[in-house]
Amino acid sequence: VEVAYALGSLSGTSLRSPALFGDENCRLLVHAAGRKVVIRSVETGEANFFTSASGCLEAVAACAVSHDRAYLAICERCWKPPQARISLYDLRGNATEPITALEPIGQKVGRLIAAAFSRDDGTSRHLALLVSGSEFSVITMDWQSARILGSCVLDGVPDRVSFAPHDINLISVSGAHYLRLLRLRDTNSKVRDSALAMLPGFDFNEQAQRLTDHAWLEATDGTIVVCTLDGPVYVLSSIEMRVLHTIEEPFASSGTGFRMPLCVCSFSQGFILGSVEGFLAVWERTEVGVRGADQGGVATVPAEFRHVRTMQACNTKAAVCCIDTTRGEESVAIGFRDTDIGVLPMGALFASPPGVT
Repeated sequence: VEVAYALGSLSGTSLRSPALFGDENCRLLVHAAGRKVVIRSVETGEANFFTSASGCLEAVAACAVSHDRAYLAICERCWKPPQARISLYDLRGNATEPITALEPIGQKVGRLIAAAFSRDDGTSRHLALLVSGSEFSVITMDWQSARILGSCVLDGVPDRVSFAPHDINLISVSGAHYLRLLRLRDTNSKVRDSALAMLPGFDFNEQAQRLTDHAWLEATDGTIVVCTLDGPVYVLSSIEMRVLHTIEEPFASSGTGFRMPLCVCSFSQGFILGSVEGFLAVWERTEVGVRGADQGGVATVPAEFRHVRTMQACNTKAAVCCIDTTRGEESVAIGFRDTDIGVLPMGALFASPPGVT
């Protein structure tokens, strides 16, 4: 029996990034629906299902799309060993059959939690995986050669992993009370456990916070945005390992009151936050200036951010669980906790009234 149609998505579950754009023009959506992953036309609704390489798929554990929308990775939980497998697809050819499958990873881990591609557009050759077994760890792979580059045991419970846009060897990992950076030191090293090293922590007490998401800003200055369920949003420097700014009221706007951010997505000029009540908040980066350094020369002043707008995207109070946009920034995809997916023109974030398709 073949599935003919899928309603809704898994955006109401703990699955990270359950709804993503599948092309640069924002005309295709990739989303998980039950035990299937679907690629759907935004304009016509026509859908096709990706075929699992394992043939014994029990559940979708995680999804990731490369920054240039060339590749899709589906992390699978299978009902027979190896129980953790990864199928990879070429989105540019609209093929729903996998181009390769990574099965050796399944012999080393019990469960796949999250995945991310490196930001080297054109190849996206590195894949970072959060895995759990007897302990939590992060693994980096050259997926095209099915080679493990490095691994590192984590001292916390993670649920999000991401590559820095300015450095393919720098990886960030976060969880409810956890935030760490790791560096891949030597991709040719034969000693996997030493190739991926954990960096010193931020001057930021993540144990006292309930982190919900993090994202690298698109600028190349190593800035990370971290949102918390307690309300504040933090802008951190991965270079100085400190908090640059604290935004106490991220949804600040007349009459909106206090709202808790669940997810964050960066774009070229700033970042977008999604709340538990279905609201979006847009923050825009202001100009970066310079100041006189203490011992001669000049030093860069950390960028400031201004609140542009808070809006309710599509007349729903369902929580916003994920936000995605492409390099062209024509549209924004929004996954809601009630399993709906919205597609919003990027311009609507800055204009009133908003429109959602």
